[in-house]
Parts: sequence; C-alpha cells; structure tokens
Amino acid sequence: YMHYLGDSNFAALRFGNSAGERGAWTAAINYFGYGSMTTADENGIVTGSYSPKDITFSGGYTHDLSDRWRGGFAIKLAHSSYGDYSAMALCTDLGLNYYDPDRDLSFSLVVANLGGQIKRFNDSYDRLPIDVRLGWSKRFGTLPIRWSVTAWNLTRWHLPFYDLKDTDAGSQTVIKDSFGSNFMRHLVFAADFVPSDKFYAGIGYNYKTRTDMATYSRNFLSGFSLCAGINLSNFGIGLAFSQPHSGATTLMVNFNANLYSLTH
Repeated sequence: YMHYLGDSNFAALRFGNSAGERGAWTAAINYFGYGSMTTADENGIVTGSYSPKDITFSGGYTHDLSDRWRGGFAIKLAHSSYGDYSAMALCTDLGLNYYDPDRDLSFSLVVANLGGQIKRFNDSYDRLPIDVRLGWSKRFGTLPIRWSVTAWNLTRWHLPFYDLKDTDAGSQTVIKDSFGSNFMRHLVFAADFVPSDKFYAGIGYNYKTRTDMATYSRNFLSGFSLCAGINLSNFGIGLAFSQPHSGATTLMVNFNANLYSLTH
C-alpha cells in the first residue's frame, strides 16, 4: 500500500508459487486511485466530481535457463476509468536476469508495456509507454552494502526539464536539455545496508525527480528515498519514505508472508 501525493492511494496484492523444479508463476492485481476531482463545463461552471482510477490484472511465469540465468514474462490487462470515459489495454513485460551468488552480482534487462489498447477513450488509439530498462547491483568485499544503478526510459533520450532562474528582471524558467542532464535523468542510484537476512535499510536517489521539482518548493530530500524492513521466519514488513517537495510526502508499506509456512 502506498499513500502518494495529494489524495492518491495505490495498492497491490500478489501471490506466487513454484511451478516444477525450475519455474514459478505469479498473479497480481494493482489499484491506482487519484482521489476526487472537480468536473466543470466549457464555461467553467462546476458540475460535480469524479474519482479517476486505474486497475491492472496480471499473471506471469519465470524459468531458470541455467544456474545463473533466469527469464520470464508477465501479461497485464489494464482498465482506466476517468469519469464518463474508460479504456482497456493488453500488454506484456519481458525480463532476463543474470545472478552470480559468489560475487553477489546481478544484472537485469526488462522490456515493458509491449501491446496496445483494446478499448479506446475516443476515436484514436494511444500507444502504450513502451520502456526498456537495465539494472545492475553489486556488493564489494565484505562490507554489507549492495550498490545499485537502474537505467530507465531508454526508448527516449531527450528528457528536458524547466529550471527556475533568478535574474535582474525577476524569476524565469529555462529549458535544460544538455547531454549530461539527459544522461543523469535516465539513472536511479541506490545503496542497501544488509547486515543479515533479517534486516535491511536503504537509500535511493532519482535525479529526474529532483530536477522535475526544480520549479517547485523542493527541499533537501527531493529526489531521495529511504527504506527499511525486517524479515522474520514466515513474514516481512517494509517501509519506504520520500518527499519530492515540501508540500508532499509519500509513504509505502509492504507486507509479505509465506502462506504455506503460516498454515503448516
């Protein structure tokens, strides 16, 4: 469960199980509610309110290709309801992971949102936001710290943003679209402190989030996220916190349980 900006609330439920000696399957439902919004006609007269929401249903399968390579896919059915308008889409995600337990090294490739609309909002079909993502994580030496870098939005190089500048004539926004800025806005950095299998704490940094807030009341924590969690024998609890700007705080709560162990 995650309480996001404003009145937005997100929730997800996922169940997984083994499928033979080398495979596993999973089923999930995700809910995205954006709170209540005011409706008005073309003259600006308020006519009521509505609560826009998105819901996705998904199922997936993964398989061990070898001792270190694992591949999988997920099929997702998405439904959007925005007032009097609704749409549906069907898509799939493809993933490939390499993991070396001796070096605690992981590398992943994901191609997300391959598919299209099967019911449209209006007379035109919109393309889904296809994305290619790369992930790398590694622990060095005996320190219980795992470093991670994730590259996303790789189907689109230019990610310009507006930066607020103070001049003699007052404040004005300037478009930033340099090579260095675009490169950094594709990367998310993280470090996890994992002293044992029962406890972890982490910090992440998203340069894109920080620069997106450049024209707002961002603070020191803008772009950073913090997390911590405990894992017991049959269940675990995790918390994550971030504050994109001074007027918004997000909090995520995650609970996982081994249902087989709890019932036997």
